Amino acid sequence: MGTKNITDFIVKGINEKKQSQQIIVVTHNPNIVVNTNSEQVIHMEFAGGEINASHSGALQDFEIRDAICDVMEGGREALESRYYRITKALE
Repeated sequence: MGTKNITDFIVKGINEKKQSQQIIVVTHNPNIVVNTNSEQVIHMEFAGGEINASHSGALQDFEIRDAICDVMEGGREALESRYYRITKALE
């Protein structure tokens, strides 16, 4: 599924549903995390034959944003641009 389809269907659906219910999403796609303005992110890492939570928190947390930048297309510049739009919309 391409980025446009993710935005048109998944992000839109999550944003509509989260107004009335809690949603738990497991994804490898950082665009879903950022574009749905996730309130709680748990970053998982595989090390030593185990999967462990390495960081958890909101997009405001530096460690979470850093982990997202590692896998997001466009890296830190793309995240900061989207994050800036999100914070302006909340003002």
